[in-house]
Amino acid sequence: MNLVKIKGEKVTLCQVEKDDLPTLWEMRYGDPNPEWKQWDAPYFTHTYMIKKRI
Repeated sequence: MNLVKIKGEKVTLCQVEKDDLPTLWEMRYGDPNPEWKQWDAPYFTHTYMIKKRI
């Protein structure tokens, strides 16, 4: 697979891989009161979800 990677001095941007999904899910849905929501615009809703195993 040809992954795109952009590397700067402090940040590296790359495509999302399957191994990244649990971390991204936790950042978005895993906390009922995430700190990032304090800095988010009020018109974006946040939904807390309990992770279910399949």
